[in-house]
Amino acid sequence: MKNNKNPFADFLIRTFQFRGRSTKQQFWPVIIPFILLEVFMIFSPLFLSETAFMLLWFAYLIINLLALIPLFSLTSRRFHDAGFSGKLLLVLILVTALANFLVAGWLVRIVFQVFILFICSKPSKYGSNQNGKWWQHHDLKF
Repeated sequence: MKNNKNPFADFLIRTFQFRGRSTKQQFWPVIIPFILLEVFMIFSPLFLSETAFMLLWFAYLIINLLALIPLFSLTSRRFHDAGFSGKLLLVLILVTALANFLVAGWLVRIVFQVFILFICSKPSKYGSNQNGKWWQHHDLKF
């Protein structure tokens, strides 16, 4: 697939494409706004009224539900590009979700989310693998 120059367009166009690769340049511009939104939601009860926070929380929930599949496919492709299996991502997400039922679940969630971001920050694995050729998803001038 041709590499789209706009990471947000690529994010939406490739919503249901779990195979293939996504570069760090395609991943981070999309993920950073979601991370910032998450941080904002953590601290928003400190300065918003309860009603405003509930409305904001509802909007946040809708945004996350709409972005769930595109974010999962983008992260799966980023795992592939870094040389990891998308199945590892699925296991990490399941452990993160199950952590909600633990006493220190918030700590487990944070550790696993940071680990996922760490894997996504790793450099691309050069050469071909089962998820495609390296050069198909990178901006190279030959």
